[in-house]
Parts: sequence; structure tokens; C-alpha cells
Amino acid sequence: MTDNLTNFTTAISGFDRVVQQGETQSWSNQSPCTEWCAVDVVDHVVGVTNMIAGAARGEPVAASEDPDPAARWAAARDGLLEALNVPGALETVRPTPFGEMPVDQLLGIAVFDPLTHTWDLAQALGVDANLDPGLAATAMATLEPMESMLRETGRFGERIDVSADADIVSRYLAFSGRQP
Repeated sequence: MTDNLTNFTTAISGFDRVVQQGETQSWSNQSPCTEWCAVDVVDHVVGVTNMIAGAARGEPVAASEDPDPAARWAAARDGLLEALNVPGALETVRPTPFGEMPVDQLLGIAVFDPLTHTWDLAQALGVDANLDPGLAATAMATLEPMESMLRETGRFGERIDVSADADIVSRYLAFSGRQP
């Protein structure tokens, strides 16, 4: 298992833990993403997860039509893990939103998506995000060189000022435009 795959599966496991805490009445709660409620955060991560699974498979993957957000997420999660488990999938070079690259490299960049949205979803649901500090450090180190592109494309809002001695999770959240 590569470091990128390990980190990405850690990130989706954290997201999964938060999704499992969602209740029917909480899916419409507002998230920190100004135009998204909790279910929109789930559906976004489902879309990213299916995009990566499609890159690994070499063909598009459609989202589940299940009305339950947790079920849509579970289908995407399981489909991705299955796609990544195929021999050679990680080495396959595919076009991605970040340019043409091996699927493994895409995982290394895209880890920020489930990591960041774990926090967003936890805020919307009123539960603890419990983000992995090592994963936050890895994501930040990967993303800092791409900071201007991330902000220009709207993937991240403006950086929030935090104390220089803030923990890595708080620094990562502030980097991503979230108020820790």
C-alpha cells in the first residue's frame, strides 16, 4: 500500500465516521460551505470519490440514486475501494482536474477533499470531526505549493489568521479558509 493510498483511505474513513453520525433531520443543516447544507457536502465528496474511482477504472462512475445520503456515500466509498484494489490501478495514468497523472499521485493531492469536508460535515451535524493531525500536516505540505491555484479556482477561501503556535489541524483548517 502506498503512502498516498494509506492517507486517502484514512481520510475517507474519517469522513465515513462522521457520515455515520448523520440523522435524517440533520442532513439539511447548514455547513460552513456557504451554499451547501450537510447533504450537499456528502454529495460533493461522493462526486469526488466517484471521479477518482472512474480514473482508477478508466470509465465514469455514476452516483447512486439512493435517497439516503449515508447510503450514497457507502456506495461511492465501496466502489472506490474496489477500484483501487485492482492490480495496476494506482499506476494508471489518467487525466485529472490537476493534469494528467497516475491515480496514486491524484490520491496524494485529493486527500484534502475528504479531510476538509469531514470537518465541514461535522460542523453541520454538530459532531466531533477528530481530524488526524498527521493527515492535516501531509495535506498542508502537498497543498501549500498550489495555494494560489486553490484560491483562484474557489476550492479554498481566504486563509484565516491563527496563532503561530496553533496545532497543525487548526493551521490546516485556517489554510483551507475555515475558522478552526
